[in-house]
Amino acid sequence: MNSDDVIDLYATLENLGVEIWIDGGWGVDALLGEQTRPHKDLDIAIQQKDIPKLRHLLQTRQYRDIKLDEARSWNFVLGDENGREVDVHVIVLDDKRNGLYGLPDGDSGRCRSVFRACRSPVPG
Repeated sequence: MNSDDVIDLYATLENLGVEIWIDGGWGVDALLGEQTRPHKDLDIAIQQKDIPKLRHLLQTRQYRDIKLDEARSWNFVLGDENGREVDVHVIVLDDKRNGLYGLPDGDSGRCRSVFRACRSPVPG
């Protein structure tokens, strides 16, 4: 995934009213102001309510779920035939806009550990 792919996806989602937070390697590079190495994927945190819009957009771009044993409803990877991947980390914002990561696990019916995954600088 190159920087044009990242900027395009970010801008398109923003135009759809979907807020994402970029983390992982691209997040570090964004903070540094330059790409420091090639990246296979883009790691994002996204609100649970916006997953349908993300999936629809990426499906129109021929992205499909990559089958992974560790994939869950709150962490999964979508990829296209060109090898681009989006590693999705699903969050729910609390009343203070803390991103709570680790939604209920369908296998156990219990919540996984919840922690502050991200915090938006925009007041809620």
